[in-house]
Amino acid sequence: MKTFTGTELLWTSDQSQPAVVEVKCFYTVKNGDVNSQSPHSDTSYISVGPKPQMNVRQFEEQYVFICSLPGSVKYDTACSLYFGESSVSTITTPTWKNKNENNELFCQFSASEDNLLRWLHLVQLKVASCDYRLKGDRTISSPQSDLYNLT
Repeated sequence: MKTFTGTELLWTSDQSQPAVVEVKCFYTVKNGDVNSQSPHSDTSYISVGPKPQMNVRQFEEQYVFICSLPGSVKYDTACSLYFGESSVSTITTPTWKNKNENNELFCQFSASEDNLLRWLHLVQLKVASCDYRLKGDRTISSPQSDLYNLT
């Protein structure tokens, strides 16, 4: 087991942020003076980049979740919304073609109070977060936003 920071992964792969770093592993067995190497593992892809920012606004009985994306993000992006500790998104939506007041792209999710309470009932931790990825690629996502407390 080896732990790397995002900075170390970028430095090792000679890339700058944002980037997708390809990682493989293998092991070596030493038998006397001979080292035998295992086959390499399948490739894992690790996204290193700025995480989005999550905000929630309430309008009467409607909740709007806004996932603001870093300035480097382009239009062909989709966002996913998560509740609790789940790694499975509840909702996925494309980015808005408009930019917010900080000139950043954003994704917007709406939920009625009833739906929000139903989703929160299914999880133990009453928080929400979001991430983003290229629209056509479901395998590589950004880091998730900081958790937004919904209690």
